[in-house]
Amino acid sequence: LTSHHTRFATLVLASARTEADGGVRLRVTSAGHPPPLVVRADGEVEQAETHGTLVGVLPEVRATTDTVRLAPGETCLLYTDGITEAKGGPLGETMFGEDRLRRAAGECAGMPAGA
Repeated sequence: LTSHHTRFATLVLASARTEADGGVRLRVTSAGHPPPLVVRADGEVEQAETHGTLVGVLPEVRATTDTVRLAPGETCLLYTDGITEAKGGPLGETMFGEDRLRRAAGECAGMPAGA
Protein backbone atom coordinates (compact mmCIF):
# COMPACT_ATOMS: atom_id res chain seq x y z
CA LEU A 1 0.00 0.00 0.00
CA THR A 2 1.79 3.08 -1.21
CA SER A 3 -1.07 5.54 -0.85
CA HIS A 4 -0.60 8.47 1.51
CA HIS A 5 -4.28 8.31 2.39
CA THR A 6 -5.14 6.87 5.78
CA ARG A 7 -8.77 6.03 5.13
CA PHE A 8 -9.91 3.07 3.12
CA ALA A 9 -13.27 1.45 2.58
CA THR A 10 -14.86 -1.56 1.00
CA LEU A 11 -17.90 -1.27 -1.20
CA VAL A 12 -20.54 -3.48 -2.70
CA LEU A 13 -23.07 -2.02 -5.09
CA ALA A 14 -26.14 -3.78 -6.44
CA SER A 15 -28.80 -2.66 -8.86
CA ALA A 16 -31.98 -4.66 -9.36
CA ARG A 17 -34.40 -5.00 -12.23
CA THR A 18 -37.65 -6.93 -11.87
CA GLU A 19 -38.38 -9.36 -14.69
CA ALA A 20 -41.76 -10.28 -16.16
CA ASP A 21 -41.77 -13.72 -14.49
CA GLY A 22 -41.35 -12.19 -11.02
CA GLY A 23 -37.63 -12.87 -10.84
CA VAL A 24 -34.99 -10.22 -10.33
CA ARG A 25 -31.83 -9.54 -12.31
CA LEU A 26 -29.07 -8.11 -10.13
CA ARG A 27 -25.86 -6.44 -11.23
CA VAL A 28 -23.38 -6.59 -8.35
CA THR A 29 -19.97 -4.97 -8.06
CA SER A 30 -17.56 -5.44 -5.17
CA ALA A 31 -14.52 -3.33 -4.34
CA GLY A 32 -12.55 -4.91 -1.52
CA HIS A 33 -15.75 -6.29 0.03
CA PRO A 34 -16.63 -9.98 0.34
CA PRO A 35 -18.55 -11.09 -2.76
CA PRO A 36 -22.31 -11.48 -2.17
CA LEU A 37 -23.71 -14.96 -1.64
CA VAL A 38 -26.71 -16.17 -3.63
CA VAL A 39 -29.03 -18.55 -1.77
CA ARG A 40 -31.05 -20.62 -4.22
CA ALA A 41 -34.53 -21.95 -3.39
CA ASP A 42 -33.13 -25.48 -2.96
CA GLY A 43 -30.56 -24.31 -0.38
CA GLU A 44 -27.59 -24.25 -2.74
CA VAL A 45 -25.31 -21.28 -2.02
CA GLU A 46 -23.28 -19.65 -4.78
CA GLN A 47 -20.85 -16.75 -4.69
CA ALA A 48 -21.29 -13.83 -7.07
CA GLU A 49 -18.18 -13.53 -9.24
CA THR A 50 -17.16 -9.99 -8.40
CA HIS A 51 -13.89 -8.76 -6.92
CA GLY A 52 -12.00 -5.51 -6.69
CA THR A 53 -9.59 -3.25 -4.86
CA LEU A 54 -10.25 -1.31 -1.68
CA VAL A 55 -11.60 2.19 -2.21
CA GLY A 56 -8.93 4.77 -1.37
CA VAL A 57 -5.85 2.56 -1.75
CA LEU A 58 -5.10 3.15 -5.43
CA PRO A 59 -5.80 6.22 -7.58
CA GLU A 60 -8.53 4.25 -9.38
CA VAL A 61 -10.84 1.57 -8.06
CA ARG A 62 -10.61 -1.67 -9.99
CA ALA A 63 -13.66 -3.90 -9.75
CA THR A 64 -15.59 -6.47 -11.73
CA THR A 65 -19.36 -6.73 -12.09
CA ASP A 66 -21.42 -9.92 -12.15
CA THR A 67 -25.03 -10.38 -13.21
CA VAL A 68 -27.08 -12.71 -11.03
CA ARG A 69 -30.64 -13.84 -11.65
CA LEU A 70 -32.83 -14.52 -8.64
CA ALA A 71 -36.01 -16.54 -8.99
CA PRO A 72 -38.88 -15.79 -6.60
CA GLY A 73 -37.90 -17.00 -3.12
CA GLU A 74 -34.14 -16.72 -3.70
CA THR A 75 -31.86 -14.34 -1.82
CA CYS A 76 -28.73 -12.30 -2.43
CA LEU A 77 -26.85 -11.96 0.87
CA LEU A 78 -24.59 -8.94 1.32
CA TYR A 79 -22.38 -9.32 4.40
CA THR A 80 -19.19 -8.00 5.95
CA ASP A 81 -16.10 -9.77 7.21
CA GLY A 82 -17.40 -8.94 10.68
CA ILE A 83 -19.54 -12.07 10.35
CA THR A 84 -16.92 -14.42 8.93
CA GLU A 85 -14.21 -13.20 11.33
CA ALA A 86 -16.44 -13.25 14.45
CA LYS A 87 -15.09 -15.23 17.41
CA GLY A 88 -16.41 -16.12 20.83
CA GLY A 89 -19.37 -17.88 22.37
CA PRO A 90 -19.55 -21.56 21.48
CA LEU A 91 -16.82 -21.01 18.84
CA GLY A 92 -14.21 -19.95 21.39
CA GLU A 93 -11.28 -18.48 19.47
CA THR A 94 -12.32 -20.08 16.16
CA MET A 95 -13.62 -17.67 13.52
CA PHE A 96 -17.18 -18.19 12.27
CA GLY A 97 -15.81 -18.47 8.71
CA GLU A 98 -17.32 -18.48 5.26
CA ASP A 99 -18.14 -22.21 5.31
CA ARG A 100 -20.37 -21.77 8.38
CA LEU A 101 -21.97 -18.69 6.83
CA ARG A 102 -22.74 -20.64 3.63
CA ARG A 103 -24.25 -23.52 5.63
CA ALA A 104 -26.35 -21.17 7.77
CA ALA A 105 -27.56 -19.25 4.71
CA GLY A 106 -28.44 -22.48 2.90
CA GLU A 107 -30.48 -23.66 5.89
CA CYS A 108 -32.55 -20.47 5.62
CA ALA A 109 -33.55 -21.12 2.00
CA GLY A 110 -37.26 -20.62 1.44
CA MET A 111 -37.84 -18.71 4.67
CA PRO A 112 -39.80 -15.45 4.46
CA ALA A 113 -37.72 -12.27 4.46
CA GLY A 114 -38.78 -11.42 8.02
CA ALA A 115 -37.57 -14.72 9.49
